[in-house]
Amino acid sequence: MTKASDSDASTVGARSPYHRIRSSTRVNSQGIPLMPARGAHVLPGDSDHYDDEASSETLIQARPRGQHGPTHALHHMDVDSEDTSFIQGKRRTRGSSRTRSVPATSRPSPAPTSIIRPLLECALFVTAWMVVLGRLLRSTPDVRDKAFEMLVVGMVLLVCFFLHLQHACTIWVTRVTYLRKADPSDPLYVFLLPLVACAQLLDVAPTTQPPGPLAPPRMGLGMKGAWRVERLPEQTDPVQGRSTLLDLHVLCALILGIHICVSSCVRAYCKRRAHHWKSLPPGKSFLIFHAFALILSSVCMSVQIVCRATGHAHWLLASMPTWMTFTTALLFQNQLYMVTRVARQNCTLGELSIICAVGTALFHEAVIVTMARLVPPYAKYFFREPSAIMYCQLALIVGMFLIGYVLSPLLVLSRNLAQRPTHRLRWPLKRNLHRRLLALAFFVFSLALVLGVLAPWLGWQLRKRSAWFYLARFMLQGPYWWFRFALLAYWGALCNIALLSIQLMVNRMWQYATVGDQVKKQPRYRPNSGSGTSNASGVASGISSVGSSAIGGSGAGAGSSHGRISQMSMHGRTALTATERASTLAATQFSERGEQEESTSLGPRVAVSVNGRRKFFHALAVLLFVPGIAWDPAFMHLAFSGALAVFVLCEYLRYCAVYPVGATLHFFLSQFLDSKDSGLVILSHGYLLSGCAAGLWVESQSRITQQLGVLALGVGDAVASIVGRQYGRIHWPLSNKTVEGTFGFVASMITSVTFLRIFGLVEAFRMVPFTVVMVLLAMVEGLSEQNDNIVLPLSGIFLTSMIPLGSS
Repeated sequence: MTKASDSDASTVGARSPYHRIRSSTRVNSQGIPLMPARGAHVLPGDSDHYDDEASSETLIQARPRGQHGPTHALHHMDVDSEDTSFIQGKRRTRGSSRTRSVPATSRPSPAPTSIIRPLLECALFVTAWMVVLGRLLRSTPDVRDKAFEMLVVGMVLLVCFFLHLQHACTIWVTRVTYLRKADPSDPLYVFLLPLVACAQLLDVAPTTQPPGPLAPPRMGLGMKGAWRVERLPEQTDPVQGRSTLLDLHVLCALILGIHICVSSCVRAYCKRRAHHWKSLPPGKSFLIFHAFALILSSVCMSVQIVCRATGHAHWLLASMPTWMTFTTALLFQNQLYMVTRVARQNCTLGELSIICAVGTALFHEAVIVTMARLVPPYAKYFFREPSAIMYCQLALIVGMFLIGYVLSPLLVLSRNLAQRPTHRLRWPLKRNLHRRLLALAFFVFSLALVLGVLAPWLGWQLRKRSAWFYLARFMLQGPYWWFRFALLAYWGALCNIALLSIQLMVNRMWQYATVGDQVKKQPRYRPNSGSGTSNASGVASGISSVGSSAIGGSGAGAGSSHGRISQMSMHGRTALTATERASTLAATQFSERGEQEESTSLGPRVAVSVNGRRKFFHALAVLLFVPGIAWDPAFMHLAFSGALAVFVLCEYLRYCAVYPVGATLHFFLSQFLDSKDSGLVILSHGYLLSGCAAGLWVESQSRITQQLGVLALGVGDAVASIVGRQYGRIHWPLSNKTVEGTFGFVASMITSVTFLRIFGLVEAFRMVPFTVVMVLLAMVEGLSEQNDNIVLPLSGIFLTSMIPLGSS
């Protein structure tokens, strides 16, 4: 790629006062400038937080003005402050310490950022906060004490929200550009999990008669209307257990709020002292972050000890053991650090909080159930009912993350080996051998952990029964002995149809690929008649640097995928394997990927947009999951857990380019990426699965709540997207989403749930409160810039608990 002149950069930069682009803007073969596709919202005062790592940036094509529709603040791009600076009317070019003045007419004039949308979101959260506080104060004394915790965390997060309105905030020793974007409402969604946990507690409180929709369902074999799974005999206390869960989520939210406030204060201090806020070396950053995490965890534990010593234990974290306070705080902060470094630019502050808090809760649930087998009184801290599917879920999900932690050295070596160019290796001719050995070691040790650790632990929790025989018997415990096998066959048939449809698209993409709005023919590699070798220029770097394409690494591999002679051609090899072809095309597409929301041409007659491909899977989720949730929720609970474990394993293989499937997985998954998948890790499919399973994983007894995640994502969100794109004219403030799409969401959700009620798949409900719930949920969908796949299901669970839907 060539570089444009400064005048080119100025022309593109003049599109909007919010855009800051490189003075050395790259252009494509048609001379059209390319810009980094990191959709970070540039907030006032954020000029010192731009990332200097261009390796993780993808490129989107800058189109002429007028082809983007209305310009919104959410489209503003954030780039490297080292390249271009408009501060004090001077521009600093890359590699030079000199500055030159820029005429006042060429400088972007500051324009006020509209805060209507963030304030509307804030109003929704404050209303929910007030409703929860009111219900807590009217409950029993043990539950009423939680009102103080909710009051404190709400005030802290409101402070973070107003700090975030002034400048983009982040966590301790972490740059803003490590997050996907900076949206003013990000800190509000840190409050979402405490609200859901509070709703779960209120629905099992003794004053709630009958129990609310989030009360645990009946479990047992041969019981009409119960989940068909064995409930284990531990003596639990639902109020105590859910109080502990609420304390955990409140503690996580408080810690993140403290990180935001401390980070903002330090940055403001550095600005007053005229210090430059710059990134630290990785080793120093690791030490400073974890030293702060250790200090903050110790402070949290000390405050709890002091409160209990002075007789005020009921005010703060009263239901959580002291050791659990320390480990929760430390583990949560450790996950914050890992996610922001490994999954860079994948999460907002709200999504980061949800991911890390859920991971912390699952880990502590696994620890508590293990301790309860040794010390039975610990059973009172169970977050959910002690059933076989809960233990299986912990073994699958927590076990898969445990495999990642334990085998991380092998994964890191595989990633580095795939990422490094061949000519920089010590033994370049043994590269593929080393990759095969690392992959073999990973699979062997993973199998050893499953057979030697996870399966025995699960059998011990199931009262010393074989985990494998128990799962085989569980398959026969459905409504009919054949029902669960038939459901598996039904899923297999639908998935095969879907994969055949995708295969058609993939086969056409071998011939046609899209860069922005252009359709260019893929080069075909043919033997050289003169030398008899393969003329596979560029294939080597696509193969030798699969990591660069599959994990979004440095430009050493991805940026040179057209410029080196193939190592295969040097050895007289004339044919490319399927894996090599996939890695080559993946590298090419990742390095030259066009704007995600544009259509991808599959040939002269077939054109499927990214949005259309994604919504296809949303519709597929409805067909796959609705029947199973309606007739056998226990089996669906376990199936969702197994599928998520498989997704995590596939992401290990893709991210670290594990031979032989890493590049192929990357090529397949990259066809469904949008602007919210601009980071190194692909999370959308995991978000979609988790959102569909949320109603079951919280173990709600309401069948509407169980189905709500699937319907909100598979029907409501899809219809809102289609209606908004086709007929939308009125946009929500600073958003791509339209009011027409919001009305489509409400209408489609009411229609689909009514349809399920006609066939007896959900319980009876009153139309007026249900419509209110759908309108509020549609407002969250229209206003939020978080990932809908996790925000909508959690918001729906909370709303169905706060607004009774029963027919009586």
